[in-house]
Amino acid sequence: MLEKKCANFFWGGSLDTRKLAWVKWPNVLASQEKGGLGVGSLKSFNLALLLKWRWRMISNPNALWVQFIKSLHGQEGGFGLNVSSSKGIWSKIVGSSNFLHSNEIIPNDSIRYRVGCGSSTRFWKDLWIGNSPLYIRYNRLFRLDNEQDCFISDRFIDSQWSWNWSRAFLGTRNSAYLADMINEITPLDLNSDRDICYWSLSNDGMFSVSDARHIIDARLLPALDTHTQWDKCIPRKVNIFMWRFKLDRLPHRLNLSSRRMDIPLIGCPLCNANMESSDHLFFGCDFAKDIWNLVRVWSESSFPACSTFAHWEVWFNSWQASKERKRRLYVIFAASLWWDMVVSQLLFPIFGLNPLIEKKRSIFDNYRSFSFFWLSIIDVVWRAVVMIG
Repeated sequence: MLEKKCANFFWGGSLDTRKLAWVKWPNVLASQEKGGLGVGSLKSFNLALLLKWRWRMISNPNALWVQFIKSLHGQEGGFGLNVSSSKGIWSKIVGSSNFLHSNEIIPNDSIRYRVGCGSSTRFWKDLWIGNSPLYIRYNRLFRLDNEQDCFISDRFIDSQWSWNWSRAFLGTRNSAYLADMINEITPLDLNSDRDICYWSLSNDGMFSVSDARHIIDARLLPALDTHTQWDKCIPRKVNIFMWRFKLDRLPHRLNLSSRRMDIPLIGCPLCNANMESSDHLFFGCDFAKDIWNLVRVWSESSFPACSTFAHWEVWFNSWQASKERKRRLYVIFAASLWWDMVVSQLLFPIFGLNPLIEKKRSIFDNYRSFSFFWLSIIDVVWRAVVMIG
């Protein structure tokens, strides 16, 4: 429900009205690396917040609330071995964590232990070596141990392994399992440092809701066949416009007609020569070509006369120029496309302005003013970075 309200707001709707959604909402939520806008899913945010309860429980085992939960749901708190059978709030927290791990959205080995003295890390049930707890890989031995909740310090005494089996003779197969386990855990060196619980999916070892949300989004949200380019010096609405332009999700007449909207004419209002598509409106129209010629001379860039956005993108990515010069040309390109959309979709249709009457030079001046303003922001930021450096 909340996601629907967010989507309606994003596309300009209100409580009483809905607007046409040009891009699927999951694609909007996806990260910029996956071709979205990086908005992030509320579902992923909620799952990350619920997962934090498991992190807090494991990293603070002596907290009063943790002891209370364990008294109700067992030593695992409902996680892992003994799944809670209650139907309360805590069972939903456990269920969300189990959902993330069972579907491999969050790896089971995301919460690990770095062993110091071994007095707070359980030998069998905590993940301190390998990719899964020892009770899973050596379950036959685990079931024979009289103290299944024992700590590492209980099993490693005076630099030797000490066991407490339920029977004196393990048998040939179990003895072989024990030999394999000892070979795996023998490089253990206990010291006076305390054991540390850490989150293996972050650089600093600390659980972060933001990091967990991004990981969940990366697993659940779709990926587009493109990468979103976002320039912080360009207004947000223009960045979104460029993203929609790249996906061909702009409200030009051809797109509106393809969505079964009643459009009297789908011809270009600037030249009346072809259908109004993105490629024609911004590149193929004679009016657009004349404007691009002015932009080419003013920017002192010899970019080719492109016929499609894909053509422009191929040239721009292969253009051998400095990073700063490429960024400036991109800002000019975005300003030109943005104002071209304003002219064709707002000024001409609404106010009845004629492109033959409105001088191309005056329209180009608007392009240039937008570019100058955005480029001045880049210069201010660059000078600030130089001063700080």
